[in-house]
Amino acid sequence: LKQVLLEYLPKNNLSLDKSISLYISSLGIQLNLIELKISKEEISLSLSSGNKERLKNNPRVFEYELFIKETNILNS
Repeated sequence: LKQVLLEYLPKNNLSLDKSISLYISSLGIQLNLIELKISKEEISLSLSSGNKERLKNNPRVFEYELFIKETNILNS
């Protein structure tokens, strides 16, 4: 697996998250929630209704609005 991942890790200016997305896509796994026929309303509801208590052990604070802006997930 390590060798396979090394093939997809950035060798140029691709960001790590883009490289991982490319690898996952190469496996035939759809990452675009809209393509999976999940509505923007369902995405928004899922993101905003997460268990905030369980997110406290995450090293990065989850901020709904910032996540939406950074990922552009609702404008895909």
